[in-house]
Formats: sequence, C-alpha cells, structure tokens
Amino acid sequence: METNFQYLMNKTTSVVLVLVGLGVRELSMSPAAIPHVKAALRGASAARLKAVAEGCLGLPTARAIETRLREELADALSARPVFQGE
Repeated sequence: METNFQYLMNKTTSVVLVLVGLGVRELSMSPAAIPHVKAALRGASAARLKAVAEGCLGLPTARAIETRLREELADALSARPVFQGE
C-alpha cells in the first residue's frame, strides 16, 4: 500500500510542478498531498519549473513527458516533507 501511495504522490506532485511551471498559481488538492507538493515546490525554482514545463510542450506522448519530468526534476520529486515534531 505504501508503494501505491508514494506513486500517487509522485504523479500528483509532478503534475503540480508542471502546472506551476505553466503559470498556475492556485491549486486544489487532497490534504494528504499538500506536504509532498510543498516539499517539491521548495526544491525547484519557478524559473526552472517554467523551463521544464515549456520543454514538455513539444513532447509527443505522456510517457515522454513523465520521463522528462523524472529526469529534470528528480531532486524536487524526491524531496521529503517535514512534519511538525520531526
């Protein structure tokens, strides 16, 4: 179950990173996703997200986009959330 949860968080997080890179500034998500998304956003600059998102626009498939995101944003996607009391 943990693996599936982590997969879902990574998918959600990568989508959010692309949306922010494309200029979206207001998002709605499940409460469980918020710490993971915040950690990823702290791990990448807006300029970097913009460059990566724009680079994805010309890719032919969702799989190609996912591969690019994993490669280009590996640091941000692997960022771990910090919870109060840790």
